[in-house]
Amino acid sequence: MEIEIAEHGRMTESGSSLLRLIQNNNIPLLDLLVRESIQNSLDAAKHNTKSVKVEFTTGKFDSASLNCHFDKITQKLNKNFPPKSKGYDFIQIKDSGTSGLTGPVNYDNVENNQFGNLLKLVYEICKPQQNEGAGGSWGLGKTIYFRIGIGLVIYYSRIFQNGRYIERMAACMVEDETKQGAILPSKGKLKRGIAWWGKPDKNNRTVPLENSREIKEILDVF
Repeated sequence: MEIEIAEHGRMTESGSSLLRLIQNNNIPLLDLLVRESIQNSLDAAKHNTKSVKVEFTTGKFDSASLNCHFDKITQKLNKNFPPKSKGYDFIQIKDSGTSGLTGPVNYDNVENNQFGNLLKLVYEICKPQQNEGAGGSWGLGKTIYFRIGIGLVIYYSRIFQNGRYIERMAACMVEDETKQGAILPSKGKLKRGIAWWGKPDKNNRTVPLENSREIKEILDVF
């Protein structure tokens, strides 16, 4: 997957500031992860669905098999996380009974300020939920994902759109850009500590992968 490095701009968050947005010293990280994940899934429930199912799975994966898919940081990942016999830990959060990562894949296709689930979850911060009864109203809960592990999150969804099923996969990494040994490269002179991966679009940004073969290669790592 090709990288898109977030640039500095006016009124933009850095990785270090994003990681502090949902600081809560009274609730353990794991509790926050479970609470926010379930809330995100409930907010994306299909219309008239009777229930939403959320599953949490842990396991091991081979670092080299995953690192090679991340443009511009493969070497740093290999250096920091060399292959080991027991592998590295991952957490998988899977939901069903939800609409999935629907909506436009880029901002050119946004109409009436309706960003959709995909842009809100993967590419935006502080975009409020507009569904009636939604609990994740401030759009900050997802920042908990980046405080688990090294801050690298892979999003995968299979959705029904225009009469057919399609797959979408994108990745995002948020880290404290001020720390020595930060993994993400800078764009220009300044580091922001945020990057996405996917396929390039015409605006020199990335959008999710939709190629099932490429997606399967990454899913098979886990």
